[in-house]
Amino acid sequence: MRCLITAALLLVAAGCTPESHRIPAPYPFQGKEYSAPEIEAIAADNCRSETSSDLPPNVFSTDGCSMWPDGDYRECCIEHDMHYWCGGPTQRRGPADEQLRECVAARSNKIHAFVVYTGTRLGGGRLMPFSWRWGYGYPYPYSPTDDSEATED
Repeated sequence: MRCLITAALLLVAAGCTPESHRIPAPYPFQGKEYSAPEIEAIAADNCRSETSSDLPPNVFSTDGCSMWPDGDYRECCIEHDMHYWCGGPTQRRGPADEQLRECVAARSNKIHAFVVYTGTRLGGGRLMPFSWRWGYGYPYPYSPTDDSEATED
């Protein structure tokens, strides 16, 4: 029975690319609060500055802290979502996850940050069939064009 439930959950989540925000505005980022169109524009600007590839075909969306309760660290998760939405070489994923851990630790504690970081590392790879995977702004399965030497996932 447990296997059937797990399989059903995976099928429901498989390859989903979120098309809208799953948390209500305002969206905190760098000490300010933004509307949906504003945070989408910020994500696009950040993506353009981080990677030489085109923007993902799907508009930026956030669910806050995926599969985890949002807290005083919600801003950390939204910024992390920007990195994951944009994708790019998987070598960029590790630093994005480390930035999330440091941000959560500063706003919560190191143990909580470790749990968030570990869950992100385990469930956020580009080949995972989840809506919070690396490169979720692209259709599943995501395969970055400039990822020839990637070993993460």
